[in-house]
Amino acid sequence: MRCPHCGAENADDARRCAACDEELSVGPSDLGVEEPLVESPRPRGRHAAPRVEEDATTEVVEQAEEAEPADQAKRSEEAEPVDQANQADEFAHDERPEESEPAESVEQAAQTEDLEEADPAPAQTVVRPRIDVEALPHPDDKPEEHLVVRNTRDYDHDAQSVNTVHGTENLETIRTEKASSRDERRDPYARSKRRDTVPGEGNSRSRRRPLLAVLLVLAVLAGGAAVLSFGMELWGGKSVPSLVGLSQANAELALSNKGLAVRTKSEPSDDAIGKVLSQSPEVGTRVPEGSTVTIVVAASRVVPEVMGLNEEDARTALEDAGAREITVMTRPSGEAEGTVIAVSPEQGETFLSRNPVVLTLAGPYRVPDVVGKKESDAVEMLKQAGLAADVTYVSSDATVRTVVETSPAADEIVEEGATVSVKVSSPYPTSTLHLAEFFGHSSQDVDAYLQKEGYEFRDGFIDALGNAIALYASGEKGDITFSSQPYLRSLKLPEEGSSNVLSTGAPIAGVRWVVPGSLMPGQQDLAAAEGLAGTCGLEGMSDSCDETSITLPSGTGRISATFSCASGETGDLAWTVLVVKDGSTISASVTCAKKDLYSASDLEPFGGRLCQFVAYQEVYRSGAYRVKESKNDKKKDSAQGAAGETDSGA
Repeated sequence: MRCPHCGAENADDARRCAACDEELSVGPSDLGVEEPLVESPRPRGRHAAPRVEEDATTEVVEQAEEAEPADQAKRSEEAEPVDQANQADEFAHDERPEESEPAESVEQAAQTEDLEEADPAPAQTVVRPRIDVEALPHPDDKPEEHLVVRNTRDYDHDAQSVNTVHGTENLETIRTEKASSRDERRDPYARSKRRDTVPGEGNSRSRRRPLLAVLLVLAVLAGGAAVLSFGMELWGGKSVPSLVGLSQANAELALSNKGLAVRTKSEPSDDAIGKVLSQSPEVGTRVPEGSTVTIVVAASRVVPEVMGLNEEDARTALEDAGAREITVMTRPSGEAEGTVIAVSPEQGETFLSRNPVVLTLAGPYRVPDVVGKKESDAVEMLKQAGLAADVTYVSSDATVRTVVETSPAADEIVEEGATVSVKVSSPYPTSTLHLAEFFGHSSQDVDAYLQKEGYEFRDGFIDALGNAIALYASGEKGDITFSSQPYLRSLKLPEEGSSNVLSTGAPIAGVRWVVPGSLMPGQQDLAAAEGLAGTCGLEGMSDSCDETSITLPSGTGRISATFSCASGETGDLAWTVLVVKDGSTISASVTCAKKDLYSASDLEPFGGRLCQFVAYQEVYRSGAYRVKESKNDKKKDSAQGAAGETDSGA
């Protein structure tokens, strides 16, 4: 609101002027009507211009000042020369069309010229929209004289003093318009004209500014609290935690603590079993509370169900489960040919992708090729093929207990459960008389064979050399003795500790067979000895002796019996055959032993001849054939001893 007394701009709701402290009254601008524009000060009094009638659309108001007393005008001009000039310039910026003044009188014109000389600001004619000034309320409802004064000495803003002009008809309308941006830049006091400002010392301050500051602080605090509470997940959902690498239990616990649900999926893996491999959504994703998070947990690879599938489908299932090495084999079966009848590892068992997996497919019953296999292996293969084995031992040059032939032959198709005849190289001697064959078989096989052939085990021990001492008796086939001294007629056996040492695998060093009466030759000559060697399958006779050709150690007594002894070698074995006749009784024995067994014996007194050593041990040292010497024999022996001669036996 503009003060009607001094022209200073005040707040709309002000009651007194901040510049002159005069009471403010409602003017035209307060009623929403533009204020009349006041031109430069004019002389008042008698020099005032008469009122000009206005047409229908515009009103021309010419402001003139009444003539003042000379001293008053002079004081005005001296007091505010600069302000008046500035005010005149300010009003000169308003572009208004000028109208010629009506020539009412020459006196009025003269008054105007006098005023122009006194006031440098020329009188202007202002054209404005027609305003009925008389209809507007006047502060005092009486004609007053107003003087416009520009005062900047005491205030930081524009101030105008307006004196009352006689009669409202002579009041010049002052129209306040919003200054242009250019005018505001030019006028440093334009800011004081803004509304809601309080004039005073220094810059004006807004009444709303403290409230705005408080609101700004509250907004900042509210924003910080919102950010903090969001980070604390008090609102706006929950952040998905990092779950990869955790165990399933720990991952579920972490999600539960967040208020999130969990969906678990399994994925076969070789490593990190039971731990989380991946998650969805990703770590840090903000989701509403109660949302579901999917985790993929590593699980052990398991052999799928492939039984009854064909090979192709079974392979596909195993590869999908992660198997990389698959082996296929066929086994005879009553199931459909080509279908899976077995898998290793078995269905449901865990495995690693690098582990081999074996598929067994059903096939027809075929005789497997077992020739050359060990007896035990061949029987097992036939059993796996669903067939039975009938083992027959045959004499063969093949390794003992190896298959030499099957019937039906290998690869022939047979019925399920059919019996296959299997011929195996015999583990037993071809005869109990073939003593040399005992050394080509195990002690257990020899024991089993002898008992199968009717021999009875009597005594068994382990001698000082770790070899077996065992006696098997048979009245019809003759007794068989195993020992490290097969050339002795009788053995001194321990009284206790007898056991079947051959059945436990004790090694065989030598064997002696006592010829039964049914096989005894009719005479005791060399031909009889050779005949028994042939009966026992012994070949390679290389030496022989009898009671007349034997070389005996000194001091050996005479016997009444006669004998024939033959010896020979077969491979790494050495054998002997001895036939003795004592009166009308004939007895015979056959021995066979490893050559190195005799290397520990002293053969030097016998010229290194095995047949003489064996004959001496059994005939001369056993005492079975010793007789009393005659007087003539004693004299003869004494004479020979005196002469230093050696008895050669006669």
